[in-house]
Amino acid sequence: MSNSEKKQANSHLQQESLVLKQQQQQEEENLSLSEESSNAKPTTAPKDITTNTSFEEKSSTSKKSKKKKKSKAAISNNMNNNATKDEIAEMVERILSPSEPTTSNVSGSSNTTPQTCPVKNCKQRLTFTSITCQFCNKRYCLTHRLPESHSEKCAEKTRQSAHSSFKSDSIRLITEERRKPGIINTKGFSAERSKEELRKRYKEKMEHTKQQERGGGKSKG
Repeated sequence: MSNSEKKQANSHLQQESLVLKQQQQQEEENLSLSEESSNAKPTTAPKDITTNTSFEEKSSTSKKSKKKKKSKAAISNNMNNNATKDEIAEMVERILSPSEPTTSNVSGSSNTTPQTCPVKNCKQRLTFTSITCQFCNKRYCLTHRLPESHSEKCAEKTRQSAHSSFKSDSIRLITEERRKPGIINTKGFSAERSKEELRKRYKEKMEHTKQQERGGGKSKG
């Protein structure tokens, strides 16, 4: 055989070997694909089951967390409501209690405030609705809220204050009638308005006298 014939024979052999290799590779690929498909089919059902179980677990945990949050919010709201009620009661008690301690409270043996009404034979407890007397500065229950039931001094001071207020109102009405005769019997007359006008006039008069005193003191200096 010549060299050219040998070369042609070798090339044919190489081509045939390449074709055989390609066929073998295709067969192997087909086998691997069939194996993968057969393995993938039975695993589909467990995947769905695992996804469902995981979703159920997540939903149950989310429900539990929501319930916990709601219970915590309800507890915090109740605590806030109780705190606000206690604060309101304390504020009302501070407002109704005397601002400065009296001599009787300071000279007492105990520093604690009395818990019952100071009226004799009264065992009613004092609360934030108790009344503070404007004359003796002591707190009393609602039954003994009037100053006349506290002591003779409180009753006397009540009579004096009523007498002085009646006297001042009478003088004010008399002066109003003298300034404008017949004005008291008119429909447009208002006792409160006349009282307010009298206060304004008194204030203006006091300011005028103060200005005069200041001016006189400067001129003398």
